[in-house]
Amino acid sequence: MDKLPEYLRDTVEWFLGKTRRRRESASASLLEPEAHEVHHDERKLYLESALLETLVSLADLEPLVKKPIGMNENEWMATQIIPLFENVNEICCTVSEFCTSSSCPDMNGPGMRLHPWYHEKGKKAKVSAPQYIDYVMTFIQNTIHDETMFPTKAANLFPSSFAIIVKKICELLFHVIAHLYENHFKE
Repeated sequence: MDKLPEYLRDTVEWFLGKTRRRRESASASLLEPEAHEVHHDERKLYLESALLETLVSLADLEPLVKKPIGMNENEWMATQIIPLFENVNEICCTVSEFCTSSSCPDMNGPGMRLHPWYHEKGKKAKVSAPQYIDYVMTFIQNTIHDETMFPTKAANLFPSSFAIIVKKICELLFHVIAHLYENHFKE
């Protein structure tokens, strides 16, 4: 949790707290059926209009994503994409109880756009959202731990296709984030 940025940590802690309250509620209701009622009108702070209307300006964002002077571009991309993957993976873990094969039989994003999974040999497959997310996370995990693609030793060089690999990872992570936002943001 401490590795997450502040803005993301609050959301994750909120999700985890809500999950704990549900479990406590379920165990309390087994003992005393009317001891704890679920309130469907619970105020969701992350949906408050004041927060939603707050925009991150380009001036605030640019220093966060600008490559430091003198740093190798591939090294910079690697140091950015790995934490992004870890943050998205953490979010997926928190929403996994809502995103199931029965609730999300298709991997879709905004506008009901479907995202099929392409197996290694290029074969297209329609899979459920949790299966797609699992494929994405496994693919990225394997990729970032592959020394030929994400070198960690000084003697090893980044492959010439590194920018293409990072672009593919960003595309897959975007599909996951878009699905979670479109289908589970209000949960």
